[in-house]
Amino acid sequence: MDRDVIEMTDRLRVVFADITRLASRGHLQRTLHGHDARLTPTDGWLLRHLAAEGPSRVSQLAHWQAVDRSTMTSQVARLERAGLVSRAADPQDGRVAIISVTRDGVHALESGLDAARALFGDVLSDWSPAERRVLVESLERLTLALEDRLDDDVSAGTAPSAGGSPA
Repeated sequence: MDRDVIEMTDRLRVVFADITRLASRGHLQRTLHGHDARLTPTDGWLLRHLAAEGPSRVSQLAHWQAVDRSTMTSQVARLERAGLVSRAADPQDGRVAIISVTRDGVHALESGLDAARALFGDVLSDWSPAERRVLVESLERLTLALEDRLDDDVSAGTAPSAGGSPA
C-alpha cells in the first residue's frame, strides 16, 4: 500500500474516532437537537428519513437502518409514545403499519436543524465558502462510499458481527 494512502487512512481513522467521541457527548447532542432531550441520534436519523422519504413500513425502516425488524419496532414505539411519529394501517394490507412523522416530530426536526445551523455556522464562521463547500462535499462522498461498502459487505456476508468477526 502506498505510504500516502497509509498516512491518510491513519489520520482519517483518528479524525473519525474523534468525531464519533464528540458526537456522543451529551452537550453536543442536546445542542444539535435543540435541547430536545427526547431525541437520540438514532431518533434524529429515523425522523429525518421519514420526513424526507415519507411514510414507511417498519420493515422498510429496518432494512434501511440495517437492523432487525424487532429493533426497529422498539425504536418506532418509543417515538410513537413521545408523539413524534404516528402509526396507521396500510390501506393495501391492514395487517401492516405505516409510520409517519407527526407535527411534533417535524417541530423537533426543525428545532434540531436551527440548533445545528447555529452551531456549525459559528464553528465554520472563519472558513471560506469554498472551504465549507469542500468539507461538506467530501463528507457526503465519504458517507456514500462507506454506505456502499457496508451494503456490499452485508450482501456478501462479510460484515463483522457484534463480536467483531464476519457474520
